[in-house]
Amino acid sequence: VPVLEGILATRMPPGEDSDHLRLRVVEALGRIAAPKSVPPLRQIFIKKGPGETKDCLGVRLAAARSLFRIGTQEAREAMTLALKDESEDEVRSQLRRYLGTGV
Repeated sequence: VPVLEGILATRMPPGEDSDHLRLRVVEALGRIAAPKSVPPLRQIFIKKGPGETKDCLGVRLAAARSLFRIGTQEAREAMTLALKDESEDEVRSQLRRYLGTGV
């Protein structure tokens, strides 16, 4: 898990290859479902600084699914915070479904 978390913490240049790698890492963290993976998954939804791009839609959807699979109170809180900041309807809908607050 620390290696996967390290990959997420590393800011890579935007592009299809880095999106694909981040997607696979997020999916792996969801399969492992380790509660200590919540903080790096939560970071995916936090607004980035100037000049940095937001993670792609697929990575954010996978992060929502991974947080749902982890299922701890901390994971639910991370999804609630993500819902407040997320601008994409598809991600917001998924987060609401995972939180049980409707579609």
